[in-house]
Amino acid sequence: MTPEIRRIVHELLSDPARLDRLVTQLISRTVGDAPAYQKIPEASLRQGSRQVMVMALGQLAEGRLPTAAELRELTAIGQLCARQGLDLGTAVAAYHRVGHELWAFLTDRARERGVAEPAVTALTKLLWEWLNAVTLAVATAHRESELFTARETEKRRSETLQALLLHPCPVTVAEQHLLSLSLDPQRRYVAFHGRLAEGTVTSDAREAIRQADPSADHALAAMGQRDVIGVLPAEADDVAAVALPASLGTFGIGGRESASRLHESYLLAGRTLNAALRLSKPGAQRLSDLRLAAAAVTDPDVTRVIADRLLLPLNARGRYGNELWHTAVTYVEHGLRVDATADALHIHVNTLRHRLAQFTTITGADLRVSEDVAEIWWLSTALTGQQVDC
Repeated sequence: MTPEIRRIVHELLSDPARLDRLVTQLISRTVGDAPAYQKIPEASLRQGSRQVMVMALGQLAEGRLPTAAELRELTAIGQLCARQGLDLGTAVAAYHRVGHELWAFLTDRARERGVAEPAVTALTKLLWEWLNAVTLAVATAHRESELFTARETEKRRSETLQALLLHPCPVTVAEQHLLSLSLDPQRRYVAFHGRLAEGTVTSDAREAIRQADPSADHALAAMGQRDVIGVLPAEADDVAAVALPASLGTFGIGGRESASRLHESYLLAGRTLNAALRLSKPGAQRLSDLRLAAAAVTDPDVTRVIADRLLLPLNARGRYGNELWHTAVTYVEHGLRVDATADALHIHVNTLRHRLAQFTTITGADLRVSEDVAEIWWLSTALTGQQVDC
């Protein structure tokens, strides 16, 4: 930095009135270029602008770029802008405006005093190098602040949603939770509990709901690594099926409830999810979709009683007992039709009849009695479900 340029910089720093006029001019043009700055208090905007300008002039006078400590001070201003709601592009544009205003002022004064053009060029080069270093640091800090704010917002929404769904709430408290989630407390909602597919993240589910129905007010939050919970408007009956397809994972959908009863809807959603996972039925599932199968795969006590009756005596017969069990299950699956079952097993109908008779002799289960047929169906369904790790 030449002595002439340094003198111009020091004159500006030592003239508070002129510096304030330059700051006022900067603010006027900044707000004109980016109306978003109008929401920042003028005193805060003036203080930040003056701080940046004074730091820039001091470093230019010394002919150097900002140190790491000075950059941290400048990035603190960028983080404040982020907290005040300014987007990254708007914030960076403001720093470019600072650089432009300083460049215009300093180069005009230099040329008025006959400073050699190489010195003006050197000033311009240093100023833009300074600006590049500062805007990079500010952009990084601004982005980190935005991410932090987004995480905090998501954390608060998740905590509110958990408070609404995981525990019973008085009416007024539940309605307040819905208001905090920007949802209408007078509407009815369905709760859902989902297990995302591998490679799927929470934002994928949230975006799928938006695409299915942009007008559907909803809330969704992560619960652990792959589980999500949330609410959807009860009036949009087809939103869940469209918005939560099998490609996203498995979702249990609860009943339609008012604010204070959403905990009950959530409990039903969890029960439905557990059954759907065991039955390997992805997508949005309601208890009415799974019906009795949901009970078969989620009631281990009844299953144990039936298994003791049917499987213990068959297991004692080893491989033959397994063959008889498979035959009985196939018979039930084919609607108790002899011909269809024999075709499915690739055996003669007389062989089938013999096996079924042996099944009855060993287990005591009569395939002509509806209760016994129901137990075979129940147990086969429950055993299928047990192959799925929930």
